[in-house]
Amino acid sequence: MKSVVAWLKEVRVNAKSVGALFPSMPAVGKKIRKHIKNDGKPKAILELGAGDGAVTAQIVQVLKPGDRLELVEINPSFCEVLEKRIRGEWASYLKGVDVIVHSTGLENCQFHRRFDVVISGLPLINFGSDQVQEIYFQFQRLVCDGGQLLSFEYACSRRLKKMLGQVTGNRDLVKTCSLIEEFHQKNQVGWDPVLLNIPPMKVRRFFLGATNVKDESDSQTVSDCDAEQPELDAGKTCS
Repeated sequence: MKSVVAWLKEVRVNAKSVGALFPSMPAVGKKIRKHIKNDGKPKAILELGAGDGAVTAQIVQVLKPGDRLELVEINPSFCEVLEKRIRGEWASYLKGVDVIVHSTGLENCQFHRRFDVVISGLPLINFGSDQVQEIYFQFQRLVCDGGQLLSFEYACSRRLKKMLGQVTGNRDLVKTCSLIEEFHQKNQVGWDPVLLNIPPMKVRRFFLGATNVKDESDSQTVSDCDAEQPELDAGKTCS
């Protein structure tokens, strides 16, 4: 209850940087966690829009020594919560794990390697079409060959937003919705409903690049990132 109150306070003060009215419930993180396979190889995971760590709390449970976890969160208050949880309640899970918290937006971060799994909680439906296009470009660059993108969004929110944009004549909102739909049609390989969340959510799975093959099974292969992957420069490094 305390975390919900703190979240609502941040929504009131920093609505633009928070994006969601309510924090994600554990069920969302559990749906995501089941798609992070443990094949015995070191894995690199990036979470975008980590918030106060509701999803991260599930991710850390599948990490092993030698893995790497990077969290991107633009809200300073939530970054303080993440740092505290890393040093405290998550410490036993993170022994031998390289962890970095980027207290900034995605556009200001520099990543030196690609990731086996990118998890996005970014509220794309609230962004302008140009920003959404740039984020999708970053997704393509950040996920290594054979890796996967996992994202979550409120069920039916995009449909309602698109209808609102059409009624009010907001062309950029309609374009944003269309860009999201196009990306889903091209790259999505499956999705899971999360009914035990308020409001209900969908966890979507994407394979990007040549490895994108439609597969509705729950068993997806995630390859490790080779050390020879090229560096990615998207601005200054921040942590």
